[in-house]
Order: sequence, then C-alpha cells, then structure tokens
Amino acid sequence: MLIKSLFWRLCAVSLTLLAAGLPLPAARSAAAPLAPAAGWHGLTAMLPPSVTLYNWAISPDSQYAVFVADIDVDDRFELYSVPISGSVPVKLNGPLVAGGGQVNDFTFEISPDSSRVIYRTDQDVDNRKELYSVPIGGGTVVKLNGPMVTGGNVDSYLPDPDSERVVYIADQQSNDVFELYSVPIAGGAFVKLNPPLVASGDVHAFESDPEAGVVVYTADQDTNDRSELYSVPMIGGSSTKLNPPVAASIGSFRIATGQAIVFFVAEPMGGGGYQLYAVDTVGGTVLRRSRDLNAGENVVGFRISPTGGQVVYDVAGNNQFTPGDLYATGLLMGTSHPLTAANVGFGVHSLDYAFTPDGSRIVCIYQHDASSPKKLESLNATGLPVISVDLFVPDASHSAGIFRISPDSQWVVFQNYDNNNFNNSTLSAIPTPGGSAVGFGLGTDPIITPDSQRVIYRVPSSSSSELFSSQIFGGGLRNLSRVGNRNYAIGAQLSPDGQWIVYETQFNSASGTLGYQLRASDGSEAPPVFNMYLPLALK
Repeated sequence: MLIKSLFWRLCAVSLTLLAAGLPLPAARSAAAPLAPAAGWHGLTAMLPPSVTLYNWAISPDSQYAVFVADIDVDDRFELYSVPISGSVPVKLNGPLVAGGGQVNDFTFEISPDSSRVIYRTDQDVDNRKELYSVPIGGGTVVKLNGPMVTGGNVDSYLPDPDSERVVYIADQQSNDVFELYSVPIAGGAFVKLNPPLVASGDVHAFESDPEAGVVVYTADQDTNDRSELYSVPMIGGSSTKLNPPVAASIGSFRIATGQAIVFFVAEPMGGGGYQLYAVDTVGGTVLRRSRDLNAGENVVGFRISPTGGQVVYDVAGNNQFTPGDLYATGLLMGTSHPLTAANVGFGVHSLDYAFTPDGSRIVCIYQHDASSPKKLESLNATGLPVISVDLFVPDASHSAGIFRISPDSQWVVFQNYDNNNFNNSTLSAIPTPGGSAVGFGLGTDPIITPDSQRVIYRVPSSSSSELFSSQIFGGGLRNLSRVGNRNYAIGAQLSPDGQWIVYETQFNSASGTLGYQLRASDGSEAPPVFNMYLPLALK
C-alpha cells in the first residue's frame, strides 16, 4: 500500500477536503491516539498514513462532522459521520460494489435541517454514479434516483432549502441527455421537471426557490446550444420560460434570498452585449437592471445585497477574468451609478468584490491603471456621492490577497501576500470604513468567528503548519493545534454556531508519530488574554 504524499494531502485540503476514521482491521491498524491537550479532542483515532481524509463538512446545526475516507480498503472511499463533541465515527453508506467508491465519484451534501446526508457514488454498479439518502447519525440507506439507463449517471444535486426534496440532474432515462428531477429527501417517487428537450438539448444548472416553491434552471430546452432560463414547480408541473428572446446563451443566474426574484445575465436579441436582468421566479415582466452598454462591454458578474436592497454588477470585456468597473442599482427600480472609474482594461475582477453583511459597503481589490498597485478598497454601496477608502496599498513585492469581512460588518481581515515566498505572507484586520490596521503576523486562510470577536488562521512554513486564533482587534493570541515542528495542522473549518474548530493534524516520523487525525477544538488551548472591545463608533 503506497503512502500518500504530503502534496496530495495539501491539494485535497485546498479543495475543502478532510475527514476521519473508524476501528481498523489488523492489516491497517492505527497508531495509538495522542494524549489530547486541553481544549481539543480527536474525532478519529490516529490514522495510518495510508488513509486519505477527504471531502468533509460540519452539519448546519454544528452537531456532526461528515467525511469521506478510505479506511477499510486502500483507495475505496466511504462515508462517515461523527458527533462533533466526540464519539466513534459511523459508516453511513451501504456496501460498495467491487471497484466502487472511487475518490472522484464520491460526493455528499448535508440537508439544511442537518437530519440527512445525501451522497453520490457508484455503490451498486461500478462506474454508475447514483444518489442516496441516509440519516446523519446512521440508518437505512435509500436510493433516490430512478432506474438508470446504461451509461447513465447523476451529475449535480442539492437538497432544497426546506429539506423536503432533493433536486438533481442526471442522464437517467437517455444516455448523455441530462434532465432535471425532484424526489422526496427520504425516498419516494421521482418526478421529471423539464418538458421534452430539443434534440441534443440538456439541463445545465439549477437553484431552488423555497419562497415560490419552484426550481429555476438553465437548459437548451427549445433551441440546441442556446441556454435559456426556466422555472418549474418543485413537485412537477408546467415549465415557464423566464428570459426574453436572447441572441446568445444565458450566463450566470442567482435567486435573491427571500425575494422570489432571479437575476441573470444574457445578451438580448439584436446583440449589444450581455446585460443584467431581473424577473420573478414564477415568471412575469423582465426588467433590465444594468446601464446602457458601449460597444465591446458586457456585464460579467454581479452580487446581490445580503439585505435584499440592491445589486452591484461589473462591466468589462468578454469574461470574468477581465477587470472592469462596478455599478450599483436597486433590485427592481432606480438607475445605475458607478462605484469605480478605472482606465480601460483595469478596475475590479468579478471575483474580487463583496458586500458587507449589512449591505452598506463594498470591499474590493481595485487597480486604477497600469502605474497603480492593486489595492484593497472600501466604498459605500448606498447613497451618493461614492467615497472610496484605501484599506491596504501593497508595495512592489507584495499583493492584496484574500480578504474576509466580519459578520458585524465592522472589520476586514486581509492578506498581505508575499509575491516571492507565500510562507512570508501576513494577515491584518482593519475597520471597514478605514482606520488603523491590527497585525496578526504570518498567516493565511483566515476565518472570522460568528460573533466577530476572533480570527482563526493558519501559519505555514517549509517544515510545519500551526493553527492560531487571535482577537480581531488585537491580543489574546492562542495556538490551537500545537503540533510542533515537522508536523502540520491544515484545513480548518468553524462550526456555524462558532463553538468548534475542526481541523486535520498530520504527523511524520521525525516527530516520533506517523499518521493523521481529525480534531475538534473549543478554542481554549491557551489562557485567554482579552482586550476591551468597543464598537467602532466608541473607539
């Protein structure tokens, strides 16, 4: 059995992978678990290096960790859950067919109410990816999809926000013809949601709208190679086309939370560039929400305010990798006004801006022209005039890296990325409207706690990686992992209730231990040293 390389481990974690273990057969016996330090406990025993912990998540109610791992047989991946407070992991999937459980075929989703795990793998027929549902604590496994045609597979799937049904795309009834289905989450009769497709047509993507009880999806349903936008009742019924006549396929689309409105990008018949539109998810009048475009311009991305008051979109060249300027407008009424004004070919990439949770500001990485650095900016998303504030302006050897906004909208935690040595990158926090920055030192992958009080981050080096926590306003530093030199703590996730940090520890022979362990920490690994936290208005 070959030992997985460190490179593979780190790649797996970078894709939000992790997970865990069970009692092992003699041929794959685990080393004795390390004595736990105060504040953390193992969710698995110490697992041998032949086991890969893969694709893990914390349940929305913060009670379980669910993961995929090849514990019993090398390279046969199976599904487990374990209470986050600590216990013996339980295998969730049914028996796998010979050759089943390949790593790229095994995916899962936890229902929003945390009661069930929906997973996809080739459990019954090798290389046939099908969909299953099982209680999160273990129990009877139910197959969700209908009988599969030879060569058929489930593609994408999601439980609906009410945890009542699962919507999925599969070439279930005709090989290589991908259609849209809905089925009760605990099993039952499936229903096909789309009407018959044009020859060579397919369903491409979908989102569920619990407000209206519909599924919104894109498909080349009526014209081959022209993807259009439709909605259909989640339990089945007539499909409604939502978009006006378009000259080209629909681009991205997104439902505004709690609004029963879907925004989408499409090029109108007659051309003129991709515009931003809004329409009720059940159909109705289509409203253009973007400004008049100049020749060669397109809307390439957009963000909907978390508070549901407005939308910000970016206008650039042909795709999301071309920077451009940001514009703000109301959801269904009002004119657009510019938020940035860069030279042509510069501005903001469509992936590099975000609303604060209160919807009042936009934080973005912005470059005005070729002679200017890419800097971290904050600007008011509502009201005029627009006033931008520089949060971080890097020097020539650094870049503005990843950033996170605190849930209370008061802080931005950002990375000062070292262009020559990633391990020398540092983290800082700064008030969202601007002000004095607080430095945390070396670090990456920041997570802000739900109460906006602390930052959890990883400090990597060439020979180790530790997990730290600090107060967001400075002080109170804690080493959460304490794995020591030549060992690694990687892939941290924070439970939704903010009570637990789950992460993987990786030990090598130089430390006297060899193997992996999934741990949960309550964050109390060092005596707390608190500073007084005052709202920004009082500082």
